[in-house]
Amino acid sequence: MEETRWQRLQAIFAQTRSADTAARERMLAELAQEHADLAAEVRALLDADGQPGLLDDLARHVDPLHRRFLAAIPGSHHTTIPLGQLRRTYATLLLERGELARAEKPLLQSLELLQDACSDDDHPNVQETKRVLTRLYEQWNKSELAERYRVPPGRFIAY
Repeated sequence: MEETRWQRLQAIFAQTRSADTAARERMLAELAQEHADLAAEVRALLDADGQPGLLDDLARHVDPLHRRFLAAIPGSHHTTIPLGQLRRTYATLLLERGELARAEKPLLQSLELLQDACSDDDHPNVQETKRVLTRLYEQWNKSELAERYRVPPGRFIAY
């Protein structure tokens, strides 16, 4: 595939992916009138995007075990922090790929886990998740939500 076609495909995919179902179908129908093959490729990408991925499948198995482990050890946050960081990392990758809708849930889960574990909203780890949430909502043009999570600039580096 040529570079220009790939870039156009990515741009159309990102635009249709962030639209609601009715708008998405309207956009695809309009595209199909001029470029049926491109519309079919975008639709195939959207269909594939809607399928659960490897991390979704892994999370389905790990989450119940994680909850049982935490229930057995009251007050234990030894696994909560890495799980919150992992969810933030996964969401950051989705965000970098332009998958805003898929990035939101793991980011909110990351924030909840890290707030519970750190018990301090000013903890650098919590603030890093808030920074990523702010970036997500800015890219998504949801300024009210971006402001809800805005924190001072910086970067948390786990040690």
